[in-house]
Amino acid sequence: MLRHQFPPGAPPRAVPPDDGQPLARQLGQGLIDAASLARFLGLSLHPAPHPEWARFQCRRFRPGEVPIRAGDPCRYLYVVIRGSVCTRVVDAEGAERIIGFERAADSLGLDGLASGRHTTEAIVLEPTDMVVIPLAGLARPGHEGAALGSFIYRLLGRQILRDQAAMAMMAASRATTRLGAFLLDWYQRSETPARTVALPMSRMDIASFLGLSKETVSRACSALDRAGIVAMRRRRFTILDPAALHRTAAGAIACEGTPVRGRWRELDLAQERGCRPSVR
Repeated sequence: MLRHQFPPGAPPRAVPPDDGQPLARQLGQGLIDAASLARFLGLSLHPAPHPEWARFQCRRFRPGEVPIRAGDPCRYLYVVIRGSVCTRVVDAEGAERIIGFERAADSLGLDGLASGRHTTEAIVLEPTDMVVIPLAGLARPGHEGAALGSFIYRLLGRQILRDQAAMAMMAASRATTRLGAFLLDWYQRSETPARTVALPMSRMDIASFLGLSKETVSRACSALDRAGIVAMRRRRFTILDPAALHRTAAGAIACEGTPVRGRWRELDLAQERGCRPSVR
């Protein structure tokens, strides 16, 4: 059954079937059922998986671990439950470019579905829990393979929405808009209600992701600070004016259609814009 098909490493403890278990308890036991994972992602399961086989390993990864390397065979998909991972590509000359920061409810490994091998590398940034989905289950005949295929299909569509939001961020012409959208998204998807949030990546990593130089990112940080919108100190930022940050990021925000824990109420940007000038 799928629950026995794990990547190398310590096997998880056995968990008796109990689809009513809270997600946190299942994480502690090392296995999560497909129904709970789907609810966490806000996805539906059609056809519904059989509880006897639709259980996946959940692993804790340490900072610096590389669960996916470019060129590796695509045998597993990963779903982040908590923590963060960055994905990067390396060109023919050896230059690295960060193309994404994956957090809770994001998926990893979907790039390998095209050719059977991964084209990106994933590096864990902080202690991170991820669900490991073995693709060998797609070959199973009948209901089981169909259920897993349907689930992966929905995972792919969900990740496309995330990628579209990242593309909208990159299309913004102003560095302050890109950085503002990045910080706003990071805050909205964080689990803390506090306005001070820690970042697990360096300023150089942020610059690589946003397609800017480190110096440009530093100038954008200073501009947001001087405007009283966001204060950045090393790897922490504090939101000083939420409404102004929304206005700053407005040109780079795309609707993902996915509820995010801790999201602020939607602002009427047209009215707000008449109350306070935009940050340049």
